[in-house]
Amino acid sequence: MWLPGFLVFAAVFLACFALVSVFFGLDKAKLVDDLGKRKSRLGQFRHELFARLAHLNSVLPLPKYRAYINERIQRSALEEKYTFETFLAMQESYALLCAFLLWAIFPDSPLMVALGLLAGFYVPLARLDAEGKRRLKRIRADLPYMMDLMTLSVQAGADFLFAIQNIIDNFPDRPLRDEMKLLLANVRSGNSRKEALLKMKARVPLVEVSSFVGALIRADEMGTGLVEVLRGQSVFCKNKRMQELRERAKRAATLMVVPLILFIFPCMFIMILGPIAIKLFQTLAAGG
Repeated sequence: MWLPGFLVFAAVFLACFALVSVFFGLDKAKLVDDLGKRKSRLGQFRHELFARLAHLNSVLPLPKYRAYINERIQRSALEEKYTFETFLAMQESYALLCAFLLWAIFPDSPLMVALGLLAGFYVPLARLDAEGKRRLKRIRADLPYMMDLMTLSVQAGADFLFAIQNIIDNFPDRPLRDEMKLLLANVRSGNSRKEALLKMKARVPLVEVSSFVGALIRADEMGTGLVEVLRGQSVFCKNKRMQELRERAKRAATLMVVPLILFIFPCMFIMILGPIAIKLFQTLAAGG
């Protein structure tokens, strides 16, 4: 019962604070500066909390979960932002926060506290998976264009590395361009072309990328011309893209049945049967 009262109090307090700020001429620049400092202090506190939790997490023997999280972080290209330890610290913080909030709302329900722990622990993982899927989706959409650009570069006489550099120079700033930059950096750092391609295949678990990497490795080993290989891969990616769009169109047609059944059909029944039902009730009332 206290939660609605607390929300009303918070709304009234904010309204009064706004009125006082207007009438007494509170310096807006100073207010923004104070808010920025508070936000900065909050960020420092959060960073310090995550750092301490990460230090504790570094000694936890969780090899399988560590590999699982590191794979998700790599797939989302967030290696510079998260390590396994800091990501686990964020999961722990979210779990404790959600558990505390649910305990404050339902103080006599241990089940809700347990659900809060589970939900808070899962939320960062769900966001990480969503970011990884969104990134893979953007890479899949850009692959045919990248194949065509690489084919044109090789046809013009460029070798493999120069073709990749041409893609990096002319491609929009998107995840596929980042992967090409990493591929080129791996080759220039001493890895063979095969090793760099296999690393790219591990980072981007897409059928199109696996086919592209396999075709380039076979062309390298058998001495096949790159132009034919790239043309074939471009056609494969475009066909795969069209197949995916057709499947999505079929699913959309199926999903359109749901609002039809839930909203349109009931309205039609009300319009058709409503007057009949009213007339029937009037007749029964007159007869009674």
